[in-house]
Amino acid sequence: MWQRTRRAPRACYWCRHRKVRCDASIHGCPCTRCRQDGRRDCTLGSKPIRHSTKSGNTARDRHQRDAFFDTTDGQSTQHEEPREVLYNEFGIEVGVGTSIDLTTPSNVSFFVCPFLALSGLAILPQEDVTYLDSKGCLSVPHWSTIVEFARQYFLQVHPCLPVLDEAEFWRIAADSSTRTISLLVLQALLFSSSPYVSSETLHKCGFSDRREARTTFYNRAKLLFDLQAETEPFTKAQGAVLLAHHTSAHDPQASNIWLMRAIQNAMIVGCGPAPHDTETNLSMVKRLWWSIMLRDRVLSIGLRRRPQVTSVEFNMGANWLQEEDFADEIDNSRVYDRDVKIMLFKVLQEQCKLAVLLTDLVSLVFSSQGISSPSLSLVEFQAVVAAIRRIKRYLTKWEAVSIVLPSTNHETVTFYTHLTWMYYYAARVDLAQYEALIIEKHLSYTGTNYRSQLLEIGGDLRKAMTGLTNAIEFFSSKGRAERIPLSVLAYTAVPLVLTAIDVKLSPTQAEMAVRKRRLERLGEIVRHSRMLYDVADFVAAGTNHILQLAYITTQEAFLRCNTNTIGSARREARSVSAGMSVDASIVNTKRVTNWHDAFLSSPRAYLRISVSLDYSLATGRLPYDNALPPLVRQMPWAKKQQRLPYYSR
Repeated sequence: MWQRTRRAPRACYWCRHRKVRCDASIHGCPCTRCRQDGRRDCTLGSKPIRHSTKSGNTARDRHQRDAFFDTTDGQSTQHEEPREVLYNEFGIEVGVGTSIDLTTPSNVSFFVCPFLALSGLAILPQEDVTYLDSKGCLSVPHWSTIVEFARQYFLQVHPCLPVLDEAEFWRIAADSSTRTISLLVLQALLFSSSPYVSSETLHKCGFSDRREARTTFYNRAKLLFDLQAETEPFTKAQGAVLLAHHTSAHDPQASNIWLMRAIQNAMIVGCGPAPHDTETNLSMVKRLWWSIMLRDRVLSIGLRRRPQVTSVEFNMGANWLQEEDFADEIDNSRVYDRDVKIMLFKVLQEQCKLAVLLTDLVSLVFSSQGISSPSLSLVEFQAVVAAIRRIKRYLTKWEAVSIVLPSTNHETVTFYTHLTWMYYYAARVDLAQYEALIIEKHLSYTGTNYRSQLLEIGGDLRKAMTGLTNAIEFFSSKGRAERIPLSVLAYTAVPLVLTAIDVKLSPTQAEMAVRKRRLERLGEIVRHSRMLYDVADFVAAGTNHILQLAYITTQEAFLRCNTNTIGSARREARSVSAGMSVDASIVNTKRVTNWHDAFLSSPRAYLRISVSLDYSLATGRLPYDNALPPLVRQMPWAKKQQRLPYYSR
């Protein structure tokens, strides 16, 4: 547009945003259009040198772009001295190799990156633009650094969150004549891939470690989103999905908030592109919704939170991802060959099927504070038990027919296969613990079936916990802990606590040594996570408090139980009502030697630990006494326990 309007080479900000002709440079401000619109803030901008497809064809612009792509260490090329000081229409100095953010000297202004755009920048107040620039939001690493970040993103994040099109990304980067990439999306991509980038590359960007890089890129993307520098709903939804990987000790609900923002913007887009929208195709809209769905399920299962989107509401079952939706990037991926991409897509399809099957489970099991604990009538109790059995059948059928094999010949496919099984077994653990809580809370409805029901739940719980523990142990071996996603940390909590209980209950020194090695492998996940994610410090501290609760419970309850007792809750209730101490009522002929036997012997003691952990994961703070259901509070031995140092908001 700027080349066609030779008589008026400059326009006011409002006309530039509306992409209409402006006569401010000829007749002064306000221009004719601003007078007609009644606008008093008409301001003439300086001659633009922006990277948009409608400018940037001058020799000076080509020189800047070439320097951006050719420079790898943040230094200007020799022929740039003496350097000409350039300003864009926002009054921001632009120079290749110039530090926009003094803390990251290798960054350059995004204005010289021809493939980047920011749809709302032209209408932002000048002070907002200046603020964004001062915080480094309008700067990006050099091209060679972006390539490494992007490669790690498509290697590590993209296979199970296909919100972007890899082939299109590389095409736009090479030729931005028709399409661009949003700066918001790029900053979110840099954030999500920063845990996997080499330390050498991060040092070039001015970061001391991965945690600092992740925090910095998150803050940049967040500011761009909050100040509405990006206005396209589809693009905002993409960025929000990527930012849903963030959580912190100060804002433990951040991931859910970002997911909600992604849903809100995706709903504006709808189930398909608008008639006038030629930029977004149907396949990308499907990818967006499925990415939201998958992220929602990962958060719900791992953090015991109610789902924000269900498959029924958005008819996900009628819009399955197909191989043709990924045909372009399967053939044109720069990080995986065609066969591996096809295998990864099949793993993704299985995750989508599992996500739909988990809809009823997450809606039934979780409340706003972890595992739900409703008081039910007999009819409601029977309906809940029937729903649980129906969910079990569906999940067992998925397990039987799933094409996701435990291992393949390719390490990456095996990695994401174990992630899928981790989600599945964690869901089965949550379902079994919920069923135990419902049964224990409504003993009068169980009748003579209590023993058989508890044994069945115990069997389900043991099988699911074994599968979950094995899946997580996989990530601690062969250096895989260095590339684990943040979600694995939350899924590690229950196996870690139960393995610690197993160590305390070990029948022999030899068995204790075996169990300690397993505990070490699970602890390795936490240790590596603390190197990658700052929230891991907070999670580790909370888990340590839950471990203290588990040790006390083991000493006061589990070690006093024997394997001949099933359902100690009833026995304890009778003992107290008869005026007897719990200790006197226990004949410790054969004490329990593992967490499974402890669950069967004293299910309420087990539930006290599991419910406390669920509350901690769901809310981001440790539970105070009244936060737990009376079922697990009102126990004789519980009075001997010290209170958890819960966090108040």
